[in-house]
Amino acid sequence: MSERKFTRGLGKPGMAAQLRETVSQVVRESTVQNKPHLVDPIDFENFVQKNKTLLQNDPQRELLLYPQDDVSQVVLPRRYRTVVSTVRQVSESTESEDGCSLLTKECLKTYSSNWNLVHYKYTAYSGSYLELPKITNSDYLKDEVYEIDTEVDQVDEDSTKSDGITKQGYLMKGPEIGSDRMFVHIGSKSFKRRYCHLRQEVDGTYILELFKDEKKGEAKLTIVMDFCSEVVRNTKRGRYCFELRMTGTHKSYSLAADSEIELQDWLLKLSSVLQHYKQQEDKRAASLERACNTPPPSPQPMQVYGTLKGLEQSMNPQLIRYSRETDTSIALSRRENRRRLFCIYPHIPHAKSPTGSSPDTTVDPYKEQFGQRLLIKCESLKFRLQAPIDEKDSLCQVEPYQTTLCLFDVRNGRKLTENFHFDINNEVVRNISKELSPVGIMTEKEEDVPLPEEIKSLPKEWLMYPKQAIFSVSNPHPDIFLVVRIDKILQGGICQTSEPYIRATKDPRLGLKLHKQVKAACQRLGNYTMPFAWAARPLFRLYSNELDTASDFPAIYRQEGNKIKDDELLKLLSEYRKPEKLSKLTIIPGWLKLKIEPITEIPENTLTTSFVPLKPFPIPPTSEPTLEIAEFEGSSEREVHPYITYINHLYVYPQTLSFDTQKIFTRARNIACIVELRDNDSENAEPIRCIYGKPGLSILRLKASCSVLHHNAVPSWYEEIKMRLPTKLSSKHHLLFSFYHISCDMNKKKENGVENCVGYSWAPLLHKGRLNVDVQVLPVATHLPAGYLSIQPLGLGKGFVFVSPSKETGITTVHEELGKHLPTLLQPSNTDFLVVNKFMHHSSFFFDIMIKSMAQHLLTTGRIKMHRNERFSKEYHKNIENLLDVIMPYLMKRYKEMPVETQELNKSLAHFLKKCLTFMDRGFVFRLINSYMDNFAPGDPRALHDFKFMFLQIICSHEHYVSFNLPMMQSRITSRDTETEPDSDELMNEYCLSENFCKHHFLVGLLLQEVKTSLNEIVQIRKVAVATLRDLMAKHELDDRYQNKGQLSRIASIYIPWLGIVLENLHRLELVHDSTSKSEGKQNTSIRISSSSSFLLNRDTNSNNTTGTSTPRSMHRFTLNLDTQSPIRVSMHLRDSTYFAAIAGQGLVNGNSCTSIESDASTMSGASQSNISQETAIIREPTENGTHEHKGHSRSLSVTQTSSRCDKLQSAEVKDLLLCFLFVVKHLGDHQIIAWWQQCSDIELLSFFTVIEMSLYQFKYVGKRQIASNSTSAGGKPRTVKAMTLPARMAPPDFSSETSGTGTLQTHNTVARENLAENESGKLHQALLEANMATEVGLIALDCLGLYCIHFKDALVTGDGYNPVMRKIFDIYLSFLQVGQSETLLRHVFAGFRAFLNNYSVTLFQGNAVLCGRLCYELLRCCNSKLSSIRQESCALLYLLMRSNFEFTSRKGLTRVHLQVIISVSQMLGNVIGLNNSRFQESLSLINSYASSDKAMKGTGFPVEVKDLTKRIRTVLMATAQMREHNNDPEMLVDLQHSLANSYASTPELRHTWLETMARNHARVENFSEAACCQLHIAALMAEYLKLKKIHTWGAEAFDKISVNISRDERGLKLDAGEICVQDIHYNEYLLLEQLEACTETLEKAERFELLGQLYRLIIPMYESKRNYQALSNCYTHLAQACNKVVEVTKSGKRLLGRFYRVAFFGSAYFEDESGQEYIYKEPKVTSLSEISERLNRLYSEKFGHDVVKMIMDSVPVNNSELDPKMAYIQVTHVIPYFEKLELEIRVTEFEQNHDVCCFMFETPFTREGKPRGNPEDQWKRRTILTTQYSFPYVKKRIAVCQKRVVELSPIEVALDEMRQRVAELEDVALIAPADAKKLQLRLQGSVCVTVNAGPLAYASAFLDPALSPQYPDDKVEDLKDVFREFVKICYTALQINSKLITSDQHEYQEVLRENYQKLCQNLSSLLGESVWPDEQVGSFKRNSAALFSAISGANNHTSTA
Repeated sequence: MSERKFTRGLGKPGMAAQLRETVSQVVRESTVQNKPHLVDPIDFENFVQKNKTLLQNDPQRELLLYPQDDVSQVVLPRRYRTVVSTVRQVSESTESEDGCSLLTKECLKTYSSNWNLVHYKYTAYSGSYLELPKITNSDYLKDEVYEIDTEVDQVDEDSTKSDGITKQGYLMKGPEIGSDRMFVHIGSKSFKRRYCHLRQEVDGTYILELFKDEKKGEAKLTIVMDFCSEVVRNTKRGRYCFELRMTGTHKSYSLAADSEIELQDWLLKLSSVLQHYKQQEDKRAASLERACNTPPPSPQPMQVYGTLKGLEQSMNPQLIRYSRETDTSIALSRRENRRRLFCIYPHIPHAKSPTGSSPDTTVDPYKEQFGQRLLIKCESLKFRLQAPIDEKDSLCQVEPYQTTLCLFDVRNGRKLTENFHFDINNEVVRNISKELSPVGIMTEKEEDVPLPEEIKSLPKEWLMYPKQAIFSVSNPHPDIFLVVRIDKILQGGICQTSEPYIRATKDPRLGLKLHKQVKAACQRLGNYTMPFAWAARPLFRLYSNELDTASDFPAIYRQEGNKIKDDELLKLLSEYRKPEKLSKLTIIPGWLKLKIEPITEIPENTLTTSFVPLKPFPIPPTSEPTLEIAEFEGSSEREVHPYITYINHLYVYPQTLSFDTQKIFTRARNIACIVELRDNDSENAEPIRCIYGKPGLSILRLKASCSVLHHNAVPSWYEEIKMRLPTKLSSKHHLLFSFYHISCDMNKKKENGVENCVGYSWAPLLHKGRLNVDVQVLPVATHLPAGYLSIQPLGLGKGFVFVSPSKETGITTVHEELGKHLPTLLQPSNTDFLVVNKFMHHSSFFFDIMIKSMAQHLLTTGRIKMHRNERFSKEYHKNIENLLDVIMPYLMKRYKEMPVETQELNKSLAHFLKKCLTFMDRGFVFRLINSYMDNFAPGDPRALHDFKFMFLQIICSHEHYVSFNLPMMQSRITSRDTETEPDSDELMNEYCLSENFCKHHFLVGLLLQEVKTSLNEIVQIRKVAVATLRDLMAKHELDDRYQNKGQLSRIASIYIPWLGIVLENLHRLELVHDSTSKSEGKQNTSIRISSSSSFLLNRDTNSNNTTGTSTPRSMHRFTLNLDTQSPIRVSMHLRDSTYFAAIAGQGLVNGNSCTSIESDASTMSGASQSNISQETAIIREPTENGTHEHKGHSRSLSVTQTSSRCDKLQSAEVKDLLLCFLFVVKHLGDHQIIAWWQQCSDIELLSFFTVIEMSLYQFKYVGKRQIASNSTSAGGKPRTVKAMTLPARMAPPDFSSETSGTGTLQTHNTVARENLAENESGKLHQALLEANMATEVGLIALDCLGLYCIHFKDALVTGDGYNPVMRKIFDIYLSFLQVGQSETLLRHVFAGFRAFLNNYSVTLFQGNAVLCGRLCYELLRCCNSKLSSIRQESCALLYLLMRSNFEFTSRKGLTRVHLQVIISVSQMLGNVIGLNNSRFQESLSLINSYASSDKAMKGTGFPVEVKDLTKRIRTVLMATAQMREHNNDPEMLVDLQHSLANSYASTPELRHTWLETMARNHARVENFSEAACCQLHIAALMAEYLKLKKIHTWGAEAFDKISVNISRDERGLKLDAGEICVQDIHYNEYLLLEQLEACTETLEKAERFELLGQLYRLIIPMYESKRNYQALSNCYTHLAQACNKVVEVTKSGKRLLGRFYRVAFFGSAYFEDESGQEYIYKEPKVTSLSEISERLNRLYSEKFGHDVVKMIMDSVPVNNSELDPKMAYIQVTHVIPYFEKLELEIRVTEFEQNHDVCCFMFETPFTREGKPRGNPEDQWKRRTILTTQYSFPYVKKRIAVCQKRVVELSPIEVALDEMRQRVAELEDVALIAPADAKKLQLRLQGSVCVTVNAGPLAYASAFLDPALSPQYPDDKVEDLKDVFREFVKICYTALQINSKLITSDQHEYQEVLRENYQKLCQNLSSLLGESVWPDEQVGSFKRNSAALFSAISGANNHTSTA
């Protein structure tokens, strides 16, 4: 095998090499991002033809064949708003007149012809997934039950009903009576009232639970009655007191009832419980005896599979139900009630955003567009000036007014609507002018003028005086004004005629006078008007833009003759809101009222702006006439809409006449301008009747006149003259303006003529064949000759003539013409950029026209039935190609300066090609798509990426996208020809983006390639790419055409390469294991390793041996890092080990090299998780060379290919990627997934399952509360929560879109994750989605696991099931339990576990125990769940696990499960997981009840074993109660854990567990020395085990030099200890090594560097024997660093190894057994006495009460009898390590004096008189020496004192001791370099300045005075003399050193010291009787100077002893 791999590495030529070459372009990208290789698509049409029968007979043919009825034609009849068509009569009239231009005819036709539609049957499916027709049985969301959302426990009703003995009631619970040191309870101070409940569990166990009150929250204490031996009354503790005495090591409980009756009842009940137990015991003993006499069952052959057989005989209904399960039934049950992934994915919109302008399925024909419509009703106009003119004498207006109303837009400075002429005159005055005015040029015959055609049936009078109109405002804003202008009959100047109005009083005479004047004026000037007044007000409110419906106008202003034009009015309006400006205007007192209201429906009897009746129009009319007033178009494109009603109006606005300079007419002042339209210029030509008249006149008139300005030679006008133009215009049509002087002087005679013509002007309507509609300046002529039009040089050029194409040329079609001419027109050389820009903007129009033309052409000619490649000419194909070629450069180059236009062009091009796929040769369109894609490359700017994906998204949204991709295996077609099964190379071609794949599945191949390459781009591009793919998959899943069986599976099969792409990018997906994940609690399991493993991936095997490669192709290197949670462990199965050895960078054990130096691809170098390679980024990339193949030929293609980025993806992206991955996995058929798995290498399989595992964590449900809080705090960065991306707003679907920089994304592509649900329902909906999503993802994962386990049994059981894939699968199964799933899902998970247990018992019960252990741990956690259903399921599974183990061992026992369960419980307690007692107890009882009701197990030892196990669990649980009690007392907690660890001395795994736990607790509070000790003890435990197993030569004794405690504790291991023996432990050398390495790290943290040498003496030989030089190099480096650290800390003295305190407890009421016990506490660094006292005081005060605890602050021996028994006393004393003289000679350094110390001392001064202090000769000292059980540091911080001795020192000994200490202190300061001046001076001063401290001299005088010295022993006196001599010398040395250190200002101080020193010497000399002045002993000082220099060099040698 390895040889083949080797040859493959060399790249020997052969089939594989050839195939690799052909595929390499597609398959491999080098590190530089290459452009994806574009594969030519197959000739689609030919392929379809050739394989017609195959496609027809395919079971899924509807996915493969294009539907026949896709496109059809429809004619929609034209609908009109008006009663009659406006065009009908016009077109009839034009038909008759010949010569009407073709354009005109065609235009008219468009107003009347019907609509032609091309109908695409499946168009509803051509949008995004949001636009699909809704699936009827749409997924209703189910409320999933999750533990995380459960507030209270679910209690199982059935289990609480019980027939046994029960009792409830209040009892007083007293302090427990401790019995064993292991479970000492530092009791409560008094009795506490508790609510007690005695009940029987399912299995018959009685428990007594104590609650705080009758609400029964969480039980404060649970007493299992199994352990109770007797119930006795105890009157000593109280009157109604009784005691529960427990067996063995358990403490007894004292309880007290409230009354005698209660007491008797409790005693009775409890005794009967014990009685019940006794009977049961007897029964059991008898049955066992019987069992011993029955012959043993015949030995059964050991079953490897099916260990759950025999359940059907169990008689337990639940177990019988399990016995009927099969792998298939379990898999089938998962298929019920499944959800569609994309319906419940929380991070995409689930409803269309209201703003989205996506094309609606029903396209409406063009309609007239209106803005906001308002109905304005003109009600009244009154001035203050009134007169009683009618018969009734009531006041009334004095003259008629002509009023017009229109809107002005001040913001844009324009008139917004045409004028509405209304009449609200009083009938009395209304007709004055009609009746009185003279006949003039304006007079027309009214009577015989017919009404226009469309309204001839209406009564004339009804139309006469309109009062209401409908206005439309497209763009409402506060600067739109409603303006009313008021004119009146011409009478003279504006000022003089308005004077009476302004002066008006209540006197009616004024009004009557004016009325007379008006009548007179009428007779002369009744045909003419003059401007009078105006009023205005805003139409909409400021800021809110709401319609202002108030009816009043603020004021009516007088018109000013010089400010009359519209421009002047706009200027005034713009200052309308500035009162100071308007105050300058003259106000005419009056009131104008209009009624304004918004409308949606038009009222009856409404006419259009051209007086055509609108529907509904009852005749005769039922209501007043309403007119629609036209709104003028704005200039912006948004306001332009297609015209669909025929309106042909011209508006004429005469502006000004400059007549001041003319000399011809003397009288030309009051000028009237009269306008008419004529169609020839002959002499007697008549005007055309086409001008709309004013109220009271006929509707259409011949002439119109403007109002007259009095005495003004330069008049301005504001008139709007509206005329109906004839349909056919000729060059003769012109406007004629006549100017008349109107004589206003009333005194002049009429005979002279009131109207005198002063000039003419004319304007032709057409200019160069077009209507002339600009501002025109016209000359004025004095008279009008015939043929006047030709007088002015008009310079008419040639007009355009449209000629209809002659018949011979054959019919050309629109699409062909456009196709032919567009490329030429758009050629950069032929056109200016303006045309191109316009084209880009409106390109969709041209493309749409082409498509429609193509469709109509195919449908009308019937070519739609032909083959696609014959439908269009070659030339047309060529033209389309040219068009694309011309357009693309514009896209690629102009995107920066014209983002919007290029985006539009890109979009419309995509839509065009998408539609081409419907009509044209598909292969041809695919090639066009390829040529489009060819323009893009990786690394393009973001805008271009957006273009590309927008394009792909549109193309892929084609309704028949699936059939374009031929969703069938290509290998089918090829194998059909050869009649063989497809071989694996062909399958590989289908499973990755091979050339073959991309050819046959063109669009999907292209999309996947693009998405794959874009994953190497920046995040915004990646998001767009992945969203494109995601939305496409969503569309497939939600498409109702694909819901039948097998269809989605077919569709998923074309996305198989996506699986490979995700695996390639696996290293970039963040693995979001919850940091608090429970798997952490199982650290110890992750260190165990199989003893059969042949090697270990160790953190030091990081040999990055990247070799030089022979081909440039693979110059980039790979490093492989496996993504596993624990170190890789692998069985000895050769294939795997070769493989993993390659990863580990080691050779194989058998010497074969597995990586070749010359290999073709770079060798993989390994780095396990804990180490990051120094030179290269760790990219996890499986390379083909590392994989192995189980088939015969070598591997040429791999499911995954290399990729080059390694930055992490964001959480939202990861979710999207995984979602697509899950979609494919979910919908693929089983056979396809299995085939794909068979193609995978092991490494790819691992990656595949890693992705599945990741999905569980990514889509983890975090609970309603968390989701709600996440959505409120959204906006910010996503938290590090378990991959919670911020959820999108759900309930009210409002997705504001997060558009990209260029704004190219469609709105639904990304969801704004900021815009979140504020409302509750939104959050709940969000939570509901996430809950359902988590369940669905879980089910998909289960389907995968189940399928794999069924079909790959053999692979999974290799190496007793201890192989990477098995471990990964098992990890995933466990993840389900760790992540916290819904009840629904967990039901399936447990079923999966049962199947696993049945099929793979060997994995759990043979070989390595890790898997079994982890399973037990998770199941026990589930047994504590809040949900009763989960508790039941996990109990059942745990029971089946025991049963399975029992069967597996041929019914010998369940040792492994027993051990693992106990370990797991211990771990859970170690992590102080609150195992809620009642829930957990209930679970244990349930397991017991299974065992007792399982009939199949009757008569075996099984039920007893189960019972025994639950009993042991309960024992451990008793300990947890205390642990929780002491959770705040670290010493007590560690003591408890330590005693637990010791109780498991013979069970290494359990001891290991507890030591681990202690290490963790220590490390948490930074007690690193203790943590290190725990780790060392674990290492010694392993070594001892291996020594006993004869695997290893040394055991715990090897650690003696590190700590004497270790071998003492760890030598207790015995291999034959009891039934639960070590057979199930898997320690080996590798694990030992790893543990020792862990110790080196913790020792370094503890700063005990000196120990590393000893430790490495154990490690180094092990590495040497393995020849692991890399590791050795690391060891020596570490050692070197440690030695440097030692030197450093010795110099600086900054290392603090802790302080020691003696702590003694007194008070048996509280401390019970601890009372009188002394401990040595080791406190960190420099903890002061006050700190530790404060800490202990606080701790015990919290426990017992503040008034109870008392600290004893001195170190005097305590007399117990003198203490108050009601108090708790704590005495704390500082102690120091104590060494005998000999020992001190060995322990030289500070470290040695602080390590491995077990003797401590403290001293208490006293005198014989009883006072603590006295004179030197009376001063005694008591030295207390304490010895502890163990040495410090140890696995715990406090150790009990086991021996105490007291030494009393006589006064001379005290003096000796004090002096020695003083010398030592001086040496310390003086002889250490560099010297500390301050310390030195302090010590010197204390020694030589006799005045400061009489110490040394006092001792000398007391003991050395020749008179006194004989009283004392001679040897002591001599010793003291020696010490004094030393003292003098060291003081001298210190003085010398000080003289060098002092600063200039300290010389005097030095002198004083010197003098004092001399005095001291003199005094001493006289006492000693010898001169001690050092000058005489120069020699001796020389000796001392040697000491001085050695001190300076850092060798500190103490000469004193303690």
